[in-house]
Amino acid sequence: MYTRSEIYTTSNFLSFFRLLMAVPFWILTGMLYEPSIRPIVAGMALFAAFTDVLDGYFARRYNQVTEIGKIIDPLADKIALGAVVIRLFMINEIPDYFFYMRCFDISWWYFSIKKNRKSIAIEYAWENYCNCSWTCYTNDFIRYR
Repeated sequence: MYTRSEIYTTSNFLSFFRLLMAVPFWILTGMLYEPSIRPIVAGMALFAAFTDVLDGYFARRYNQVTEIGKIIDPLADKIALGAVVIRLFMINEIPDYFFYMRCFDISWWYFSIKKNRKSIAIEYAWENYCNCSWTCYTNDFIRYR
């Protein structure tokens, strides 16, 4: 069982907040036909990326690395980004390969966690690749639409 000090950390709070952002992401990406919504979604994506950076900083700087955090942080990333990618795929705003790359990423993460919960370094490398791709796509999404 986990203690309160392992659950209620700043880094876990930021991860949980990012997890909850999946709902507004899902709703707002369904309204992308309105031009004023696109900058809001892009701003939310940048804010989610910022909270991800802060989460990692707080966890390492203040020794808040926990087993729960090792699971909730990548889970929050996958669910929030997955909500955006699935919705954008549904409304034909992203190419098919990007959607399938995201599905592969989620599968890879699940099997790496299931196989060995303590060593997920390969998943982090893949996640950084996906986050860089997401940042580039967001930039194109705002500029060219």
